[in-house]
Amino acid sequence: MASSTLPAINVQMPGMPESAMTKAVNGVLLLAAAGGSYFLIKKLLTDAARNGVMDDISNPNSKEGLAANLAMQLYSGMITSEWANDTIGDGTNLTVVFAAAKDIHSNRALVGFDDVAKKYRALYQRDLLQDLQSDLNAEEMTRFRGILSTGLGALPAQGKKYIATVSPGLVLDQKLNPLQPVPANIALGSYLESMQVANGQVLHGFMYNGQMRYIDSATAKIKNHVSA
Repeated sequence: MASSTLPAINVQMPGMPESAMTKAVNGVLLLAAAGGSYFLIKKLLTDAARNGVMDDISNPNSKEGLAANLAMQLYSGMITSEWANDTIGDGTNLTVVFAAAKDIHSNRALVGFDDVAKKYRALYQRDLLQDLQSDLNAEEMTRFRGILSTGLGALPAQGKKYIATVSPGLVLDQKLNPLQPVPANIALGSYLESMQVANGQVLHGFMYNGQMRYIDSATAKIKNHVSA
């Protein structure tokens, strides 16, 4: 069978010399190629970053691995839709989100929120803070920030009654020495006792991580667990 060739296409704008037209077409083709290369390189870099984070996940005791695992934990607690671009909280698991905040606080000597946010972006091409602000209401966001800074309030107390702050307060140790400030609307722990000290101040006692803690009754109240 005889081979055939496609006829050459001669495109020329009226009033434009052929050489000038050729240069213009070549310029457009070069720009298109450059644009395609840009997006290809961007995709390759994104994939490389994601693959790097996936390698980190297998080593959870390292700084990079811990940050990557916490990023995955936060994503699983917020993004429940199958749509990749979903930004609406549709079934946010607050227990998972708050537990991740507590883990960040507990490991603050090794990782910080910014470290987790970087891994989050590398894995999902999303902004962690924006997702949190989208999924959590104002009260929940305040609680999340409080857990990040104090480590308290991540999990509901297990007893029939628990202590929760109603305004910013100060947690005391069992010898009534100041430990750390806490924001409002934080569940502190299972209620154990109330006592009045020499100056007439009433303190509520609660258990936190196996340790007795106290807080001024003016800033915290005894609450009952609501059965599901």
